Amino acid sequence: YKKGLKEGVFEEFYPDAKTKHKRIFKKDILIEEYKYDEHGRETYAFPERTQTDEEDDAAPTMGEKKKKKKNK
Repeated sequence: YKKGLKEGVFEEFYPDAKTKHKRIFKKDILIEEYKYDEHGRETYAFPERTQTDEEDDAAPTMGEKKKKKKNK
């Protein structure tokens, strides 16, 4: 907390120390929130992740590289 307001990362964990819930606050305002199952898989995200967010993070496959070359 900073001046009585939530600031930074707040995390909750499963008994095996895997992250269960992660929230990021700025001046007591929720900026990001993530929930994970007991296997560590993300089950909820705020703001909601879009397909383009996931595509930007992933490396292109060989098939995608070939498609891009054909489209040029």
